[in-house]
Amino acid sequence: MKRILAVVVLGCVMVAGGTSYAEGLAVDVVPTVNREEAWVYVSGEVNRRFYVVVSNVSDRPQRVYEDWNSWGYFSLSFEVRTAQGKVVKITRSERDWSKNFASTYTIPAGGHYVLPVQWSTNEWQNLNLISGAEQQPVRLKAVFEIPEAETNTYRVWTGRVESVPREVRVNK
Repeated sequence: MKRILAVVVLGCVMVAGGTSYAEGLAVDVVPTVNREEAWVYVSGEVNRRFYVVVSNVSDRPQRVYEDWNSWGYFSLSFEVRTAQGKVVKITRSERDWSKNFASTYTIPAGGHYVLPVQWSTNEWQNLNLISGAEQQPVRLKAVFEIPEAETNTYRVWTGRVESVPREVRVNK
């Protein structure tokens, strides 16, 4: 009975906090500006970053691949629904790897892994489909996914978790 109650409580936190949970991890988007409205920017400027927070909601440490290497680089993506109802998938662009090896980050139980995101067109695909000449409202959802590998030598978390869609304005 206590376990069922804990699941129900987590479910309430999920809805109230805007965070989605799956298999021990949760993910949420922290916009650049959040006064009366939340904003994200398509810009190469460092001060226009927003953040994605991956939280360990389990009672044991969880390993994830760091995003500087090819194992973790593609783990984060976004789904954007425009005001016209069009769904656009924002993914990282392919790149060459001069130095590349699998490295992991261990998220302690109850801890967080914060990913700064700078939406620039040289790193992210399909931004042109959501960034017009004017700002526009969208529903933004972060997706954190590490597919099941043939071998999991590094014992990393595998699965897919999505944030609850968040109303934001996209601006250049």
